Amino acid sequence: MLDKLSSTCRFKITLDQPLLSALEAQCQWAIKNGLTNVKEVPNFLDFICTDALESIKPDGVLIIR
Repeated sequence: MLDKLSSTCRFKITLDQPLLSALEAQCQWAIKNGLTNVKEVPNFLDFICTDALESIKPDGVLIIR
């Protein structure tokens, strides 16, 4: 069954701008709703290491740095 499913799917690995946008939006939501003591949205680029993906697939890193 997994063979049939995997033959119809195409996977790709990327780090893209929508990921950062989603993280920022979720953080803003958590701050607004008092779910965290954090007062400002952090710079998520400080937590993302792109080196590994860049070393094997440079065109897979699509975030603006």
